[in-house]
Amino acid sequence: SLTVEHPDFTRNDPYVARNVTGGAYTVEVRPAGRLRVVTTDQTGTIDDARVTVTGNGTVVAEGTTSASGAFSTGQVERGSYRIDVVAPGHRNVSRTVNVTGTNTTEIRLETLQVQLTVVVRDPRFDPPRPIEDVVVETDRLGNGVTDADGRVRFGVAANTQVSFRTVRRNYRAIE
Repeated sequence: SLTVEHPDFTRNDPYVARNVTGGAYTVEVRPAGRLRVVTTDQTGTIDDARVTVTGNGTVVAEGTTSASGAFSTGQVERGSYRIDVVAPGHRNVSRTVNVTGTNTTEIRLETLQVQLTVVVRDPRFDPPRPIEDVVVETDRLGNGVTDADGRVRFGVAANTQVSFRTVRRNYRAIE
């Protein structure tokens, strides 16, 4: 495959020459641009947000924002791109931008709390039965106890990872 390195022109994907038997190949290039994404919320910039930049159905850049809330694509073809941003504690955002040169776009995210429901059932029964009074221990949300339907609910920041384990006398702990 061939890649293009030039300050004014680029290709988002490498050119692949198949069954090469000699001769000349024409590699089409496009004018280059750059995109800088800055993520913010009501408190300021957001670091460690996951940013994915997609053009024509192909991911052309992805990574996480820096401590200053910024992510830069490097060189991309000028044109239209979809930016997807996912950050712990925030609602996911998708936005379309048009890269015409060196562009900076600010994406403002909203904080979001969601409800996490843990359901505990005993699979030894057919159908599995809910288990009441099971302690569900979490790594960041505290503990809860299941109700008669085997459910316990927690409020949690969106897009966060939560580890939990269940504990009940006469049952093996499951993480």
